[in-house]
Amino acid sequence: MTDFAFVSNVDAGISRNISQRGFNFTRYNFRDLRCALSNGHSFTSVFDDGSLSIEDLKSLSQKCDKLYVPDFFRFSELTRSGAQVKLFHHWVDEDFFYYKKKSSFSFDCFCYESINEELLRLLRRRFNVFVCGKGLTDGTKCSLLQRSKIYCHSEEGDLIGKEIFEAGGCGKMVLCNEIPSKDGMDMFFEDSVHLVNYENIEDCLKKIDLYLEDEYTRGEIGEGIYNQIRKLHTSRKRAKEIIRDFTK
Repeated sequence: MTDFAFVSNVDAGISRNISQRGFNFTRYNFRDLRCALSNGHSFTSVFDDGSLSIEDLKSLSQKCDKLYVPDFFRFSELTRSGAQVKLFHHWVDEDFFYYKKKSSFSFDCFCYESINEELLRLLRRRFNVFVCGKGLTDGTKCSLLQRSKIYCHSEEGDLIGKEIFEAGGCGKMVLCNEIPSKDGMDMFFEDSVHLVNYENIEDCLKKIDLYLEDEYTRGEIGEGIYNQIRKLHTSRKRAKEIIRDFTK
């Protein structure tokens, strides 16, 4: 059996789907991963959640068959350096997020405390917003998303954040800022079909006002991203991609 090393949290879906197909994987922090490699352990692939530096990834690329990274910027940098790297976006566990539970709305918006500080201040002033911190179970987080009308996302990096997939998996309309690799985002989610992009804070607030009033369009966009994720971005789909790469 061959090891796949994940430098990230591995949900039950990835665990279940890879194990059912007879493969091993291990969750490491980078220090433990380096220790395992220095002791002669080899890995077919290493999956990073965005926490490793370019230099760390270049070092790992010499010791494993393939690296997987979730962000466009580091993918481009590593490709230019000659590393064997693949863009591998986030996913959600279909056995948890994919159910349509009817629930009444308690919040206008759901966002994370890591969102842009100025945007968060204005959201709190103008809307009934739930601000998600650390330590929530997936079940609680899913329940709170279900009770929110809009998920508001602010991304500082050049990637499609895991939180977008989670909110979309709950059927929420996702409102997010444009990332530098907008063309890359368009390969996964179409603006105004699967989610809605905003250009700046003022544009974000205007669009929240608009879609809070427009229940029909909000529901259509939430349904669009839900169907897109269920078709292309489940843990089952990602596990198949991992194993297909290995067995080529």
